[in-house]
Amino acid sequence: MRVKHLQIASFFNDDFKLKFEDQFFPYSNTEFSIHFFRPSNARIELMCPQLKGILKQASCKVFLHNENFHLVILIELLQVKRQFPHVLLELKYKKMALLNEDIMWALIMLGQKYGEQLAININHQQTLNLTGLQGQLGVKSLFLDYEDKQALCIESLSKFKIEEEFRFIVGSKFEVIQSDYKCESPKRITMQCMCEFDVLINQIVDFMNGLCKYENIQVFELCDSIIIQPNPAIYKELIHKISTFANLTQLTLPLPSYEGVAEDIIEMLSSLKKLTTVKLYAALFTKNYTDKEVVYKVSGYAIDHMQKLRLIQFSLEQDIDVMGIPCNHRALPLEIVVDIKFEYRISVDPRFGLRKQVIKSNQ
Repeated sequence: MRVKHLQIASFFNDDFKLKFEDQFFPYSNTEFSIHFFRPSNARIELMCPQLKGILKQASCKVFLHNENFHLVILIELLQVKRQFPHVLLELKYKKMALLNEDIMWALIMLGQKYGEQLAININHQQTLNLTGLQGQLGVKSLFLDYEDKQALCIESLSKFKIEEEFRFIVGSKFEVIQSDYKCESPKRITMQCMCEFDVLINQIVDFMNGLCKYENIQVFELCDSIIIQPNPAIYKELIHKISTFANLTQLTLPLPSYEGVAEDIIEMLSSLKKLTTVKLYAALFTKNYTDKEVVYKVSGYAIDHMQKLRLIQFSLEQDIDVMGIPCNHRALPLEIVVDIKFEYRISVDPRFGLRKQVIKSNQ
């Protein structure tokens, strides 16, 4: 049996007993991952001698999953790293309650020592206050989860160099504290707004004004928003800012209902030449339904002018007639999907024609 990827996990309350016939055999086609969940020194000391052969494999990663920073446990894991220098070490701090300048400095020192051999992921739930920190921490991902009215300090955010993803979950209105310092944009930005988008749109634009190097952004997702009716002028400011993300390939956005919204979206799309996926979801809990002409106009522009686009998806509250979408003259593949109230999906593709799919309510 050939195994492409084998994950070995140790939880805080289990006894680790694992046997290989010959773990020192060079498994050149297998990627090994060893995961420590809420570990102790004793558990690391127990596991690692049993996995010497795995740790010597050419492709092996060790993951440390913990809720907070524990220097003693990290030192024990670094001992393993010294014995097996080629092993990639990834730290995953979930729901981190404390992230002060002393912890940041310790992580910065580790990052400087191990470079690309060390990846750090942080999920933090408190307001960042790192303005006094000298230096910058390179992280693979940074997740901020703000449930209450909290402040997002751009200077504190600039203390992170985020390589892959910045995810920001916000449950209520928040304040953005601007700074002369800017935060360098990562490859992916995901914003989940767990309250009305109309309330947050100004703060979202303020956050984006605190970023620099927009050319880094490849994926931008603004999702889970409850849309009532945002100010068209502010929405235009939002999509104008997005239009400067020249290397964007995937985009998810709310689709409000106002006169001229199709033209505003088309103007944004005309600047984004590398898009392969666009998802637009329409207003909820409002009688201002998205007109079918908006879907027709945006789809028509995508069909005629967006050569790299492969999927454009509309999530709507009301049914529309999709037969008016003129796509039979496009040679390049493009799927146009219309989801209606999450009940059924209509797909239009010049290669396959029209298809209708019922979506089960429990999915």
